[in-house]
Amino acid sequence: PVLLLYLPYYLLTGGALQNYVAVFVFFAGFIIAAAGFVYELMKRYFKEQPFYLWAVGTGMLVGSYSMFYLLIRPDLYHVPIVASAMFATGGLWLYLAGLNRPKKAVGLYAFGSFCMALTAGCRPQFILFAALAVVLFWERVFVKRELFSKKGWRQTAALVVPYVLIAAGLMAYNALRFGSPFDFGASYSMTSNDMTHRGTNLERILYGIWYFLFEPMQLEGKFPYLQSASIATDYLGKLVTESWFGGIFACSMLTWGIFLLGRLQKNGVLSKELTWFCCVSLAAALVIGCVDANGAGILIRYGCDVSFGIFLAAVVAVLGAAKAARQKKVYGLYVAWLKVAIFFQAAVLFLILVNKDGSINLQTGNPALYETIRAALRF
Repeated sequence: PVLLLYLPYYLLTGGALQNYVAVFVFFAGFIIAAAGFVYELMKRYFKEQPFYLWAVGTGMLVGSYSMFYLLIRPDLYHVPIVASAMFATGGLWLYLAGLNRPKKAVGLYAFGSFCMALTAGCRPQFILFAALAVVLFWERVFVKRELFSKKGWRQTAALVVPYVLIAAGLMAYNALRFGSPFDFGASYSMTSNDMTHRGTNLERILYGIWYFLFEPMQLEGKFPYLQSASIATDYLGKLVTESWFGGIFACSMLTWGIFLLGRLQKNGVLSKELTWFCCVSLAAALVIGCVDANGAGILIRYGCDVSFGIFLAAVVAVLGAAKAARQKKVYGLYVAWLKVAIFFQAAVLFLILVNKDGSINLQTGNPALYETIRAALRF
């Protein structure tokens, strides 16, 4: 983010770029990348599904409640998160585009790897999603033997070289600034929570899994309806927490299709490749969530790390469920569920928008709009 936005802005204007501008710029790129990813995903695996599901899938990726929260509170901490989401999604988009267009594969693979590798320079945790490339190219490497061979050396180089170049640059920077090529600043960070001395504690990890994934929302009858979910633990130590509105599965019906992945694969709706794609994405999200909860705490911005991988898998599940519903002649029932799920998702995003928990919210940032919404809901 510094090299792409902050430094150029400083050199051109002599001033400091405001953080919310960076968040909005990267989020715009995230929307474009998400739209491209879902389009190429449908083009490759779900050609017969209605095109409106492209909009649904795109909305799922960019409209998960933790990602939406980045727009409500676009501060410094959220810049690297949304930048990594943009680059990771862009990398997957370009990989699929290359698989769908063999004649342009070299260039698309190179840009895809370049984007994916750049996540390490934003939020290093997101580099775990590069493992999805292994799933996408498994058949070409181990079955067809088209990559990592003399025949496919150009495409192989396009996939590998960008990672090597970005890794070399980042490791050199880390060594110069932090004294180690593998230190991304954790030991240098001036903060009340020193992650280098947190150690590993299973209790913190289990609390993180519960709150990140399953904690129910706290609702009440009066405006603004949604309250911060209480994070109550008996942990004998410091567990860093902040405003939290509920677990990902509790706040989004659109993720529930994940629990059908096994059946969809067993019935032949999803290929092994897509099933493994979902499993690796979910595993990466779970690992990142456990590491975040153990080393840093339970914060809504850390929920973005988890929700990103979950919603990647959920998009595949929703598309697969549509295909299965057509085969079982129950597509009308599927559409009814989808409408309810989308309405529920929109309602949750609205409640998060008008919530007054925390120091930064609509009531403090735009009190006139806040009061207008409250007055409108009284009738």
